[in-house]
Amino acid sequence: MRLYVYLLCVSAVLPSAAQADTSHLDIARSSRETASLQGPVMKVEEEYAYELSDRKYREIRAYDEAGNLKYRKKFNYKDELTYFATNTFNEAGCMIRQRVEDIRHGTTNDYDIVLNVPTRQMAYQCRITGDIEIVTYNPDRCNTSTTIKRKRKKPLPYSKYKRDSDNVSLSYTRYDEDGRVKYVSVYRHDDQQRLTRAAISYKQEDRKDLNEYEYLAVDAYGNWTQRLLKIKTIQDGTEKNYDKFSTRTIEYYPAAENENEPL
Repeated sequence: MRLYVYLLCVSAVLPSAAQADTSHLDIARSSRETASLQGPVMKVEEEYAYELSDRKYREIRAYDEAGNLKYRKKFNYKDELTYFATNTFNEAGCMIRQRVEDIRHGTTNDYDIVLNVPTRQMAYQCRITGDIEIVTYNPDRCNTSTTIKRKRKKPLPYSKYKRDSDNVSLSYTRYDEDGRVKYVSVYRHDDQQRLTRAAISYKQEDRKDLNEYEYLAVDAYGNWTQRLLKIKTIQDGTEKNYDKFSTRTIEYYPAAENENEPL
């Protein structure tokens, strides 16, 4: 009964029901594609440290053969699990549920997912809070904006992307709980569409960040395996600089003959 009530609420926001054979991939690109991963990636394990410290952090992302994210895990420098997100799919391969456990902050969110193909939208309704996040995509299946509807409140903007003609992200705007701009990120990419620079301007505090990315090594598919991130933060007139060095170990599904072959 509780799930039925949830879905009625979502239907009020997205009135057109999706067909039984509809997949979220009809609306959105796969997680693997969104992450700019090339080839039949199965799992990515990233290890990183700041200022070449011995304190190393880890993150693992696992994908199915269609490129859907199955789970994402984060570990602190003590190798303790701090974050665990899982996605659930039906027999047709459509994502129907997402569960996010933020162990570090002691929160858990569990979302039911409803699709609306005609409007190119996906609605995530939290089973715990009842909040509904509505993500809108363009005809090329790229995220353009997200709105949030909280109980007894009007819908408010949550985030917005600006993209070029090739759907490369130019900027990202994030809003606070009152619908005011929280920060704006402006991006630059290289000719391989890899992120090289992110300038972040915070609108409610005296702070600016500048992130610059250097790709030091790639594998046979062209996916980076070593990256250096140079971070500069200016807050209240004080400047801080530090580096983040990351390495990635990438596992692949066996490639079909003449398909997804390495570069």
